[in-house]
Amino acid sequence: MCTSPVALQVRSRKRGRVEHHVHFTTATTYLFAAAYGGSALPSESGPPIGLARRHFDTTSIKLDETRDMDDPYGIVYRFDHLERIALLKAAAYDVKDISEFCFDAIDVRKSRHDTIEQLKMKRQRTRRPRVYTSDDEDTSEDEA
Repeated sequence: MCTSPVALQVRSRKRGRVEHHVHFTTATTYLFAAAYGGSALPSESGPPIGLARRHFDTTSIKLDETRDMDDPYGIVYRFDHLERIALLKAAAYDVKDISEFCFDAIDVRKSRHDTIEQLKMKRQRTRRPRVYTSDDEDTSEDEA
């Protein structure tokens, strides 16, 4: 057994190619407090919630001890508008700052929506073949 955190196994196949497998032996979890996060914009409403700049705790576990976990992938929880505001208040953000975050988030959502609409229109224009009228066809024949 390898003592490094990552053990690499190599097996050969019939066709002469080499298949690589990576096995992790430990997992380290970093815990962060909630904070304002501009890139974590919710799609519906509310201010963006992200992670604080620095973690406040770490835990490490050996992965071979956790193979019997019921949910190995974890859970993603989505906060609603009021929960997001409560988290930012608990993180010592001023109410005025939180309202500015909300207005900024509305502006970003509107900008993203407008961009998506522009792209849809552009795609529709490129997919749709040009329809010639009888006047257009007569003009092109006269020039030739």
